Amino acid sequence: MMNKFTFFIISLFFTQVVFADLNYKVDFNMRSQPFGTNIVGTAQYDHSLWGEVDKSKPLYGYARAGVKAGGSPTVAGFIQVAPIAPLILEVSKSKTYRFLDSKEFNCSTYECKKSVDRLDFTTRLVFGYKNFFGTTAINFRDVKTAAQPKLMALEFEYFSVPSGRTHSLVSKSLVLGQKYSETLTFGLLYEHTEIANLLKRAEFSMGFVRVKYYDIDWLIGASHYSSNERDMEGNGIVIGVSKSFGETLGLM
Repeated sequence: MMNKFTFFIISLFFTQVVFADLNYKVDFNMRSQPFGTNIVGTAQYDHSLWGEVDKSKPLYGYARAGVKAGGSPTVAGFIQVAPIAPLILEVSKSKTYRFLDSKEFNCSTYECKKSVDRLDFTTRLVFGYKNFFGTTAINFRDVKTAAQPKLMALEFEYFSVPSGRTHSLVSKSLVLGQKYSETLTFGLLYEHTEIANLLKRAEFSMGFVRVKYYDIDWLIGASHYSSNERDMEGNGIVIGVSKSFGETLGLM
């Protein structure tokens, strides 16, 4: 779940709409339950495709390509195309190298290490009215693991799966919020993930406050998660810190 969790935290840091080329970002994320921390560095290149880039008139298109590194560790590459700024189409490929046992799984029963490959296709729509905003997304993910005698633990997704094959996950998410001022934002997030052929489901929800201070975005949220994987369920605190270097295209 952690890379999707990371994506959601990153997606909550809305930036201004300006033309940009090469830019960078560093994100730190932590959740208390189930416990997890992650630091992700991103380098990306933005390119305007058509139209005039204007925050008040988001009728333009752009493309973005970039790489990310951090976490478990995980390395990833991604390409985004926005035929119109509020609609983003993304494909990404990542590989996670796991060397530590997971606290969410009994690693004597489940395989918690070894590498995991992920291929994601995401469609995201950004919308807003006055100082209210929202984002809805659907993500199709193929997860591939090496063959092992035990079930493979996927701590990012809260699931365990048979190893040595590719599994398809579908995630749907919604973010709604209000930009109270230039430095203060409130919002709600909800995500539902499932592996239909294995009858596995997980949900994650969070209420959050985001504050911009000294050009750094600070986020704190109260979260709830549940999964029918061994009836996992709990409440927690989420903390996110994000610092951008350079300006980006897009509405988020």
